[in-house]
Amino acid sequence: MRLDLDSLYKNIEQTIRQYNGVHPVDKDVTESDVRNAIRWIMRNNPDIFWFAHQYHYDEASSTIYFQYAFSAERVKTIQQSIYDVIENDFCIEYVKKLTKQEQVAYVYKWLVTYCNYNVNSAYNQSIYSVFIRRNSVCTGYAKAAQYLFNLLGIESRLVFGRLHNDKEDGRHCWNLVKIDNEYYHFDACF
Repeated sequence: MRLDLDSLYKNIEQTIRQYNGVHPVDKDVTESDVRNAIRWIMRNNPDIFWFAHQYHYDEASSTIYFQYAFSAERVKTIQQSIYDVIENDFCIEYVKKLTKQEQVAYVYKWLVTYCNYNVNSAYNQSIYSVFIRRNSVCTGYAKAAQYLFNLLGIESRLVFGRLHNDKEDGRHCWNLVKIDNEYYHFDACF
């Protein structure tokens, strides 16, 4: 029997969105399947800021146990604060009236003005670090950009790679955006 990965991804995403701590899966699911599902869920859903890849998969019982960074009540408060930032600081209704190219430029300028790059920022792999803490690193910036692009109807994907000019060949994250059927690299860190 072939494992239905789409169902696995959707079910895990639903479990995370519903803030459930336990999720049983089919006995054929492997640790690698779970890891890949969570990786893709988090790359495609920047709004899921309360889950930081902290889980345990017990293959013997075919059960995933999730840990969350914030309580469910705190998540609701943070979500409302993020909506307030998007509406009042980012001015989403104004930005929606711009051309797609102007929207991309606005997102870039707003992110570099609104948020500080800080390797010591708490929760720096999520939009929470950008919109609430106003300190983040490349992944936080890229997820915040992806989140904003989604709100504006602009297709965006996260890209992960290495900085070749970095002494330590460090990891880096940026966006790929689609405008008028053309793809462009977007990096609010550079």
